[in-house]
Amino acid sequence: MSATPLVSVIIPTYNRAHIIERAIRSVLNQTYPNLELCVVDDASTDNTAEVVTAISDPRLHYIRLTQNQGGGGARNVGIEATTGMYIAFLDSDDEWLPPMLERLLTYLMQADRRVGAVYCDYYVYDDVQQQLSLTRSPMYTGREVYPQLLNGWTQALSTFLLRRCPLVAVGMFNPRLPRMQDYELWVRLAQICDFHAIDEPLVIKHEFASAQTSRNLTAINRALDIFMEQWQTMLHRDIGVAKTERLRQIFLQYAYLAHAMTLSEHGQRWKAFQTVIECYHATKPIPLKRLIRVMLPILFGYRVYFFALSLQSKLVRWRNGREAA
Repeated sequence: MSATPLVSVIIPTYNRAHIIERAIRSVLNQTYPNLELCVVDDASTDNTAEVVTAISDPRLHYIRLTQNQGGGGARNVGIEATTGMYIAFLDSDDEWLPPMLERLLTYLMQADRRVGAVYCDYYVYDDVQQQLSLTRSPMYTGREVYPQLLNGWTQALSTFLLRRCPLVAVGMFNPRLPRMQDYELWVRLAQICDFHAIDEPLVIKHEFASAQTSRNLTAINRALDIFMEQWQTMLHRDIGVAKTERLRQIFLQYAYLAHAMTLSEHGQRWKAFQTVIECYHATKPIPLKRLIRVMLPILFGYRVYFFALSLQSKLVRWRNGREAA
């Protein structure tokens, strides 16, 4: 095996001409240089082509689809158009910190072949409030991952580096899904290989810039119908009927609460509060920690919200420092 294997990076995009350059530059500025970057334009109607083709780098390749295929289909096109034995995906509104690929690849190259995916922690950047915060989301490894997925845990696609072989073996992304393509892929992948977590934030996810499509309740419901149609028998076997229904409610809850956060971000606090009430009636119970995280900006504004996040991060770092000592 080469000491510097080729890493394929795929950025699917649709009408993101105003921000796509940021994502591209974050890939080309990686400390690990042996990469190919494939930008798959999912039939954009803006000037995405002009922005991408203006960037001069031999590692950058641009594919423009003539018909919109959705996130899953666009990523599959990128997988088939690249050749690296390792693959990473970056959403076009996110960005990587310079050592991201190097850190994850160093681990994956030394890991047992059973490990097919490695991921890291990430920051969230609020584009409206211009605030950066650390997520401190739960991180699982090895055999913990599959049962946690079935409890509703998931992890952002932009934080992963994957081996190509298991990704292709499980059939890549499901192009039928309008949302949840990454979660459904993790469910399949976790059945044939292990995941590993690196507890270091190496990605910046940009949030709340607009009412993002992933927060569309109709699309989430449709994706859940497709997911359950495919996986219901397995879920009933592995976690039972009641927990299968609860899994569906958890993802609806994520969508409701994300929509409430978006409304709050744009000053519509009363509508945000009503959305939380709707969420409670449709998906109760709402875990207290999740409820507090959503209600803080609705009741007290984003200054208090980001102060609380900052305090939480400091407490976590202090606790980790004490444990290390």
